[in-house]
Amino acid sequence: MRSAWAALYCGLLTCVSCGIASLALPRPADLQQVGLVQLRSVRLREVTECQGDSCSSVIEVVDDGPLPFEAPLDAPPAAAAPEEVGLGALDTAVDGLRTSSSEQQFEAAVRLLLRYCENVIADRDCEKYRHIRTVSAAYQRHLAAHPSSSACLEALGFLSRQRGTGEGAEPKAEPTAEPTAEPTADADVYDLDEPDVPFLQRAATSLQQQLRLLGVPHGLRPAAAVACRSLEGKPELLQALTEELCAEHIPQLLEHEDNLGRLRGTLENSPPEVLRELIDHLQEIRQNVTQASPDPGASRVREITDLEQWYDLMISRPALVVVDFSATWCGPCQAVKPLFVSLSMLPQYADVTFVSIDADTLPTLIGDNMIESYPTFKFFRKGVEEDLPVLGADMPQVISRIDSILAEI
Repeated sequence: MRSAWAALYCGLLTCVSCGIASLALPRPADLQQVGLVQLRSVRLREVTECQGDSCSSVIEVVDDGPLPFEAPLDAPPAAAAPEEVGLGALDTAVDGLRTSSSEQQFEAAVRLLLRYCENVIADRDCEKYRHIRTVSAAYQRHLAAHPSSSACLEALGFLSRQRGTGEGAEPKAEPTAEPTAEPTADADVYDLDEPDVPFLQRAATSLQQQLRLLGVPHGLRPAAAVACRSLEGKPELLQALTEELCAEHIPQLLEHEDNLGRLRGTLENSPPEVLRELIDHLQEIRQNVTQASPDPGASRVREITDLEQWYDLMISRPALVVVDFSATWCGPCQAVKPLFVSLSMLPQYADVTFVSIDADTLPTLIGDNMIESYPTFKFFRKGVEEDLPVLGADMPQVISRIDSILAEI
Protein backbone atom coordinates (compact mmCIF):
# COMPACT_ATOMS: atom_id res chain seq x y z
CA MET A 1 0.00 0.00 0.00
CA ARG A 2 2.83 2.40 0.72
CA SER A 3 3.67 2.47 -2.99
CA ALA A 4 0.26 4.00 -3.61
CA TRP A 5 1.35 6.96 -1.49
CA ALA A 6 4.74 7.41 -3.14
CA ALA A 7 3.81 10.78 -4.63
CA LEU A 8 2.62 12.18 -1.31
CA TYR A 9 5.85 14.00 -0.54
CA CYS A 10 6.67 15.24 -4.05
CA GLY A 11 8.03 18.70 -3.55
CA LEU A 12 7.48 18.54 0.21
CA LEU A 13 10.68 20.32 1.20
CA THR A 14 10.23 23.07 -1.35
CA CYS A 15 6.49 23.47 -0.78
CA VAL A 16 6.64 23.73 3.00
CA SER A 17 8.55 26.98 2.82
CA CYS A 18 5.94 28.55 0.55
CA GLY A 19 2.82 26.76 1.68
CA ILE A 20 1.87 23.12 2.15
CA ALA A 21 2.92 19.93 0.40
CA SER A 22 0.78 18.50 -2.37
CA LEU A 23 -1.32 15.63 -1.10
CA ALA A 24 -1.27 12.92 -3.81
CA LEU A 25 -3.92 10.51 -2.56
CA PRO A 26 -4.54 7.07 -4.07
CA ARG A 27 -7.58 6.41 -6.17
CA PRO A 28 -8.76 2.91 -5.16
CA ALA A 29 -8.90 0.95 -8.42
CA ASP A 30 -10.59 -2.05 -6.93
CA LEU A 31 -13.89 -0.31 -6.19
CA GLN A 32 -16.65 -1.68 -8.38
CA GLN A 33 -19.98 -0.13 -9.15
CA VAL A 34 -22.74 -2.71 -9.10
CA GLY A 35 -25.00 -1.98 -12.08
CA LEU A 36 -27.39 -3.78 -14.42
CA VAL A 37 -26.50 -6.27 -17.16
CA GLN A 38 -28.79 -6.83 -20.13
CA LEU A 39 -29.59 -10.51 -20.62
CA ARG A 40 -29.42 -11.81 -24.18
CA SER A 41 -30.68 -15.03 -25.80
CA VAL A 42 -27.64 -16.89 -27.12
CA ARG A 43 -27.70 -20.46 -28.56
CA LEU A 44 -25.57 -22.86 -30.56
CA ARG A 45 -26.57 -24.01 -34.07
CA GLU A 46 -25.03 -26.75 -36.18
CA VAL A 47 -24.67 -25.78 -39.86
CA THR A 48 -23.76 -28.33 -42.56
CA GLU A 49 -21.70 -27.00 -45.44
CA CYS A 50 -21.12 -29.07 -48.63
CA GLN A 51 -18.62 -28.47 -51.39
CA GLY A 52 -18.72 -31.00 -54.21
CA ASP A 53 -18.61 -34.49 -52.74
CA SER A 54 -17.58 -33.45 -49.20
CA CYS A 55 -19.70 -32.04 -46.41
CA SER A 56 -18.70 -30.68 -43.02
CA SER A 57 -20.50 -29.47 -39.91
CA VAL A 58 -19.78 -26.11 -38.36
CA ILE A 59 -21.02 -24.96 -34.95
CA GLU A 60 -22.20 -21.36 -34.97
CA VAL A 61 -23.11 -19.07 -32.06
CA VAL A 62 -26.44 -17.39 -32.70
CA ASP A 63 -27.36 -14.24 -30.82
CA ASP A 64 -31.14 -13.77 -30.89
CA GLY A 65 -30.91 -10.35 -29.25
CA PRO A 66 -31.74 -8.99 -25.80
CA LEU A 67 -34.46 -10.38 -23.64
CA PRO A 68 -37.28 -7.92 -22.82
CA PHE A 69 -36.10 -7.24 -19.26
CA GLU A 70 -32.98 -6.40 -17.31
CA ALA A 71 -31.53 -8.21 -14.31
CA PRO A 72 -28.90 -7.20 -11.77
CA LEU A 73 -25.33 -8.27 -12.38
CA ASP A 74 -25.13 -9.55 -8.82
CA ALA A 75 -27.84 -10.80 -6.52
CA PRO A 76 -29.99 -7.90 -5.27
CA PRO A 77 -28.80 -6.58 -1.92
CA ALA A 78 -30.65 -7.58 1.17
CA ALA A 79 -33.06 -5.07 2.60
CA ALA A 80 -31.44 -2.64 5.04
CA ALA A 81 -31.83 -3.52 8.70
CA PRO A 82 -34.30 -1.34 10.64
CA GLU A 83 -31.42 0.07 12.69
CA GLU A 84 -29.61 1.21 9.52
CA VAL A 85 -32.83 2.78 8.24
CA GLY A 86 -33.19 4.65 11.53
CA LEU A 87 -29.60 5.93 11.37
CA GLY A 88 -30.16 7.04 7.79
CA ALA A 89 -33.28 8.94 8.84
CA LEU A 90 -31.31 10.56 11.67
CA ASP A 91 -28.55 11.65 9.29
CA THR A 92 -31.11 13.18 6.92
CA ALA A 93 -32.87 15.00 9.76
CA VAL A 94 -29.58 16.31 11.17
CA ASP A 95 -28.63 17.57 7.70
CA GLY A 96 -31.89 19.53 7.68
CA LEU A 97 -31.05 20.89 11.11
CA ARG A 98 -27.67 22.06 9.81
CA THR A 99 -29.14 23.92 6.84
CA SER A 100 -31.69 25.79 8.99
CA SER A 101 -29.29 27.08 11.64
CA SER A 102 -25.98 28.78 12.22
CA GLU A 103 -23.01 26.64 13.21
CA GLN A 104 -23.34 27.67 16.85
CA GLN A 105 -27.08 26.92 16.89
CA PHE A 106 -26.46 23.59 15.18
CA GLU A 107 -23.87 22.62 17.79
CA ALA A 108 -26.24 23.47 20.67
CA ALA A 109 -29.11 21.52 19.07
CA VAL A 110 -26.99 18.42 18.42
CA ARG A 111 -25.64 18.55 21.97
CA LEU A 112 -29.20 18.57 23.29
CA LEU A 113 -30.17 15.59 21.10
CA LEU A 114 -27.05 13.79 22.32
CA ARG A 115 -28.03 14.48 25.92
CA TYR A 116 -31.49 12.99 25.30
CA CYS A 117 -29.81 9.81 24.02
CA GLU A 118 -27.27 9.62 26.83
CA ASN A 119 -29.92 10.02 29.52
CA VAL A 120 -31.96 7.07 28.22
CA ILE A 121 -28.82 4.96 27.72
CA ALA A 122 -27.78 5.63 31.31
CA ASP A 123 -31.22 4.73 32.75
CA ARG A 124 -33.68 3.31 30.26
CA ASP A 125 -36.34 2.72 32.94
CA CYS A 126 -36.42 6.31 34.16
CA GLU A 127 -39.72 7.77 33.01
CA LYS A 128 -38.64 11.41 32.97
CA TYR A 129 -35.83 10.69 30.47
CA ARG A 130 -38.33 9.08 28.10
CA HIS A 131 -40.53 12.17 27.90
CA ILE A 132 -39.50 15.46 26.30
CA ARG A 133 -41.76 18.46 26.91
CA THR A 134 -41.77 20.98 24.10
CA VAL A 135 -42.40 23.77 26.63
CA SER A 136 -39.17 23.03 28.49
CA ALA A 137 -36.56 25.79 28.49
CA ALA A 138 -33.91 23.65 26.78
CA TYR A 139 -36.23 22.52 23.98
CA GLN A 140 -37.55 26.04 23.40
CA ARG A 141 -34.09 27.52 23.22
CA HIS A 142 -32.28 24.93 21.09
CA LEU A 143 -34.84 22.93 19.06
CA ALA A 144 -38.19 24.71 18.82
CA ALA A 145 -37.15 27.10 16.05
CA HIS A 146 -35.89 24.36 13.70
CA PRO A 147 -38.40 22.67 11.35
CA SER A 148 -36.38 19.43 11.29
CA SER A 149 -36.18 19.04 15.08
CA SER A 150 -39.32 16.87 15.06
CA ALA A 151 -37.76 14.59 12.43
CA CYS A 152 -34.61 14.30 14.56
CA LEU A 153 -36.58 13.22 17.63
CA GLU A 154 -38.74 10.80 15.65
CA ALA A 155 -35.60 9.23 14.15
CA LEU A 156 -34.42 8.62 17.72
CA GLY A 157 -37.75 6.92 18.54
CA PHE A 158 -39.54 9.80 20.33
CA LEU A 159 -43.13 10.15 19.10
CA SER A 160 -45.14 13.37 19.41
CA ARG A 161 -48.23 13.21 21.62
CA GLN A 162 -50.48 15.50 23.64
CA ARG A 163 -49.90 15.27 27.39
CA GLY A 164 -50.77 17.14 30.56
CA THR A 165 -48.00 19.24 31.98
CA GLY A 166 -47.60 16.97 34.99
CA GLU A 167 -46.01 14.19 32.94
CA GLY A 168 -42.55 14.16 31.45
CA ALA A 169 -39.48 16.13 32.26
CA GLU A 170 -36.55 17.52 30.43
CA PRO A 171 -33.20 15.69 30.65
CA LYS A 172 -30.73 16.36 33.40
CA ALA A 173 -27.79 18.73 32.94
CA GLU A 174 -29.45 20.53 30.02
CA PRO A 175 -28.37 24.01 28.93
CA THR A 176 -30.44 26.53 30.85
CA ALA A 177 -32.53 29.25 29.29
CA GLU A 178 -34.86 32.03 30.35
CA PRO A 179 -38.17 30.66 31.68
CA THR A 180 -40.82 30.24 29.00
CA ALA A 181 -44.46 31.13 29.30
CA GLU A 182 -46.67 28.97 31.49
CA PRO A 183 -47.44 25.69 29.66
CA THR A 184 -50.95 24.91 28.54
CA ALA A 185 -52.92 22.01 29.93
CA ASP A 186 -52.22 19.89 26.84
CA ALA A 187 -48.58 20.57 26.07
CA ASP A 188 -46.87 18.59 23.31
CA VAL A 189 -44.69 15.77 24.60
CA TYR A 190 -42.33 13.46 22.74
CA ASP A 191 -42.57 9.96 24.23
CA LEU A 192 -40.11 7.09 23.91
CA ASP A 193 -42.22 4.03 24.68
CA GLU A 194 -39.74 1.18 24.16
CA PRO A 195 -36.14 2.39 24.32
CA ASP A 196 -33.85 0.60 21.88
CA VAL A 197 -30.60 1.12 23.79
CA PRO A 198 -28.25 -0.45 21.17
CA PHE A 199 -29.75 1.83 18.51
CA LEU A 200 -29.51 4.87 20.79
CA GLN A 201 -25.85 4.05 21.44
CA ARG A 202 -25.16 4.07 17.69
CA ALA A 203 -27.22 7.24 17.32
CA ALA A 204 -25.19 8.89 20.11
CA THR A 205 -21.99 7.90 18.28
CA SER A 206 -23.37 9.47 15.09
CA LEU A 207 -24.23 12.71 16.92
CA GLN A 208 -20.78 12.81 18.51
CA GLN A 209 -19.33 12.49 15.02
CA GLN A 210 -21.41 15.49 13.94
CA LEU A 211 -19.85 17.52 16.75
CA ARG A 212 -16.35 16.40 15.82
CA LEU A 213 -16.93 17.33 12.19
CA LEU A 214 -17.60 20.97 13.09
CA GLY A 215 -13.84 21.50 13.15
CA VAL A 216 -13.37 20.01 9.67
CA PRO A 217 -13.23 22.45 6.72
CA HIS A 218 -16.66 22.82 5.09
CA GLY A 219 -15.57 21.31 1.78
CA LEU A 220 -14.54 18.07 3.47
CA ARG A 221 -17.44 17.57 5.89
CA PRO A 222 -19.73 15.37 3.72
CA ALA A 223 -16.82 13.11 2.73
CA ALA A 224 -15.52 13.04 6.30
CA ALA A 225 -18.97 11.95 7.50
CA VAL A 226 -18.84 8.97 5.12
CA ALA A 227 -15.39 8.03 6.39
CA CYS A 228 -16.53 8.33 10.01
CA ARG A 229 -19.40 5.95 9.33
CA SER A 230 -17.00 3.34 7.88
CA LEU A 231 -14.82 3.68 11.02
CA GLU A 232 -17.75 3.44 13.43
CA GLY A 233 -16.40 0.24 15.05
CA LYS A 234 -12.84 1.59 15.27
CA PRO A 235 -12.92 4.47 17.79
CA GLU A 236 -9.15 5.00 17.85
CA LEU A 237 -8.96 5.42 14.08
CA LEU A 238 -12.06 7.63 14.15
CA GLN A 239 -10.51 9.92 16.76
CA ALA A 240 -7.18 10.05 14.90
CA LEU A 241 -8.86 10.89 11.58
CA THR A 242 -10.97 13.72 12.99
CA GLU A 243 -7.93 15.16 14.80
CA GLU A 244 -5.93 15.24 11.57
CA LEU A 245 -8.79 16.74 9.53
CA CYS A 246 -9.21 19.46 12.17
CA ALA A 247 -5.50 20.29 12.21
CA GLU A 248 -4.54 23.94 11.73
CA HIS A 249 -2.71 23.41 8.43
CA ILE A 250 -5.49 21.46 6.64
CA PRO A 251 -7.25 24.51 5.05
CA GLN A 252 -3.94 25.61 3.55
CA LEU A 253 -3.26 22.06 2.39
CA LEU A 254 -6.58 21.95 0.53
CA GLU A 255 -5.71 25.11 -1.43
CA HIS A 256 -2.79 23.33 -3.13
CA GLU A 257 -3.53 21.91 -6.58
CA ASP A 258 -6.33 19.28 -6.55
CA ASN A 259 -5.87 18.08 -2.98
CA LEU A 260 -9.50 18.77 -2.04
CA GLY A 261 -10.89 16.46 -4.74
CA ARG A 262 -8.35 13.73 -4.01
CA LEU A 263 -8.94 13.82 -0.29
CA ARG A 264 -12.71 13.78 -0.80
CA GLY A 265 -12.43 10.73 -3.05
CA THR A 266 -10.29 8.84 -0.58
CA LEU A 267 -12.57 9.63 2.36
CA GLU A 268 -15.72 8.64 0.48
CA ASN A 269 -14.54 5.46 -1.25
CA SER A 270 -11.89 3.84 0.92
CA PRO A 271 -12.10 0.90 3.33
CA PRO A 272 -10.67 1.23 6.87
CA GLU A 273 -7.25 -0.10 5.81
CA VAL A 274 -6.79 2.74 3.30
CA LEU A 275 -8.11 5.28 5.80
CA ARG A 276 -5.48 4.05 8.26
CA GLU A 277 -2.81 4.77 5.62
CA LEU A 278 -4.35 8.22 5.07
CA ILE A 279 -4.15 8.97 8.80
CA ASP A 280 -0.49 7.91 8.93
CA HIS A 281 0.45 10.19 6.06
CA LEU A 282 -1.57 13.14 7.32
CA GLN A 283 0.30 12.77 10.61
CA GLU A 284 3.61 12.74 8.73
CA ILE A 285 2.63 15.88 6.82
CA ARG A 286 1.72 17.66 10.06
CA GLN A 287 5.03 16.63 11.60
CA ASN A 288 6.96 17.96 8.58
CA VAL A 289 5.00 21.21 8.60
CA THR A 290 5.64 21.63 12.34
CA GLN A 291 9.34 20.96 11.96
CA ALA A 292 9.56 23.43 9.08
CA SER A 293 7.93 26.18 11.15
CA PRO A 294 9.93 28.42 13.50
CA ASP A 295 10.09 27.33 17.12
CA PRO A 296 7.11 29.06 18.74
CA GLY A 297 8.44 28.69 22.28
CA ALA A 298 6.63 27.23 25.24
CA SER A 299 2.87 27.50 25.70
CA ARG A 300 1.67 29.79 28.48
CA VAL A 301 -1.82 28.29 28.66
CA ARG A 302 -2.49 26.96 32.14
CA GLU A 303 -4.67 23.83 32.38
CA ILE A 304 -7.04 23.96 35.37
CA THR A 305 -7.84 20.42 36.51
CA ASP A 306 -9.41 20.92 39.97
CA LEU A 307 -11.48 23.50 41.81
CA GLU A 308 -8.67 24.39 44.22
CA GLN A 309 -6.48 25.59 41.36
CA TRP A 310 -9.33 27.75 40.09
CA TYR A 311 -10.10 29.37 43.43
CA ASP A 312 -6.40 29.96 44.14
CA LEU A 313 -6.12 31.72 40.78
CA MET A 314 -9.14 33.95 41.44
CA ILE A 315 -7.93 34.81 44.98
CA SER A 316 -4.55 35.89 43.60
CA ARG A 317 -6.44 38.54 41.54
CA PRO A 318 -4.28 38.67 38.36
CA ALA A 319 -4.63 41.77 36.22
CA LEU A 320 -6.41 39.82 33.45
CA VAL A 321 -7.34 36.14 33.09
CA VAL A 322 -8.65 34.80 29.76
CA VAL A 323 -10.39 31.44 30.14
CA ASP A 324 -11.10 29.00 27.32
CA PHE A 325 -14.03 26.75 28.34
CA SER A 326 -13.88 23.85 25.89
CA ALA A 327 -14.49 20.10 25.45
CA THR A 328 -12.39 17.32 23.94
CA TRP A 329 -15.29 16.15 21.76
CA CYS A 330 -15.95 19.66 20.40
CA GLY A 331 -14.50 20.07 16.89
CA PRO A 332 -14.29 23.91 16.89
CA CYS A 333 -12.64 23.79 20.34
CA GLN A 334 -9.85 21.56 19.08
CA ALA A 335 -9.46 23.61 15.90
CA VAL A 336 -9.04 26.90 17.80
CA LYS A 337 -6.83 25.54 20.61
CA PRO A 338 -3.50 26.01 18.71
CA LEU A 339 -4.48 29.62 18.00
CA PHE A 340 -5.22 30.19 21.69
CA VAL A 341 -1.80 28.75 22.56
CA SER A 342 -0.12 31.01 19.98
CA LEU A 343 -1.97 34.01 21.38
CA SER A 344 -0.62 33.27 24.86
CA MET A 345 2.96 33.48 23.57
CA LEU A 346 2.72 36.93 21.99
CA PRO A 347 4.99 39.46 23.77
CA GLN A 348 2.24 42.09 24.09
CA TYR A 349 0.20 39.67 26.23
CA ALA A 350 3.00 38.71 28.62
CA ASP A 351 1.00 40.06 31.59
CA VAL A 352 -2.19 38.18 30.65
CA THR A 353 -2.95 34.81 32.27
CA PHE A 354 -4.35 32.29 29.79
CA VAL A 355 -6.37 29.38 31.20
CA SER A 356 -8.03 26.32 29.68
CA ILE A 357 -10.85 24.36 31.37
CA ASP A 358 -12.28 21.12 29.98
CA ALA A 359 -16.02 20.48 30.38
CA ASP A 360 -15.62 16.78 31.21
CA THR A 361 -12.86 17.42 33.76
CA LEU A 362 -14.63 20.14 35.75
CA PRO A 363 -18.40 19.97 35.07
CA THR A 364 -19.13 21.80 38.34
CA LEU A 365 -17.07 24.79 37.26
CA ILE A 366 -18.78 24.73 33.87
CA GLY A 367 -22.14 24.97 35.63
CA ASP A 368 -20.98 27.70 38.01
CA ASN A 369 -19.91 29.83 35.05
CA MET A 370 -23.16 29.11 33.15
CA ILE A 371 -21.42 27.76 30.06
CA GLU A 372 -23.99 26.71 27.45
CA SER A 373 -21.89 26.28 24.31
CA TYR A 374 -18.31 25.51 23.39
CA PRO A 375 -15.91 27.08 23.03
CA THR A 376 -16.74 30.02 25.32
CA PHE A 377 -14.08 32.59 26.26
CA LYS A 378 -14.53 34.57 29.47
CA PHE A 379 -12.46 37.42 30.90
CA PHE A 380 -11.71 38.09 34.58
CA ARG A 381 -10.08 41.33 35.74
CA LYS A 382 -8.62 41.02 39.26
CA GLY A 383 -10.92 38.09 40.01
CA VAL A 384 -14.08 39.78 38.74
CA GLU A 385 -15.74 38.62 35.55
CA GLU A 386 -16.00 41.16 32.74
CA ASP A 387 -19.14 41.46 30.66
CA LEU A 388 -19.56 40.12 27.13
CA PRO A 389 -17.95 36.67 26.86
CA VAL A 390 -17.00 35.53 23.37
CA LEU A 391 -19.12 32.58 22.17
CA GLY A 392 -17.68 30.31 19.50
CA ALA A 393 -14.25 30.00 17.89
CA ASP A 394 -14.00 33.73 17.10
CA MET A 395 -10.34 34.49 17.82
CA PRO A 396 -10.37 38.00 16.28
CA GLN A 397 -13.11 38.90 18.78
CA VAL A 398 -11.09 37.37 21.65
CA ILE A 399 -8.10 39.50 20.67
CA SER A 400 -10.29 42.60 20.44
CA ARG A 401 -11.71 42.00 23.94
CA ILE A 402 -8.23 41.48 25.42
CA ASP A 403 -6.95 44.67 23.83
CA SER A 404 -9.92 46.72 25.03
CA ILE A 405 -9.58 45.46 28.61
CA LEU A 406 -5.82 46.03 28.65
CA ALA A 407 -6.38 49.59 27.44
CA GLU A 408 -8.52 50.24 30.53
CA ILE A 409 -6.05 48.80 33.03
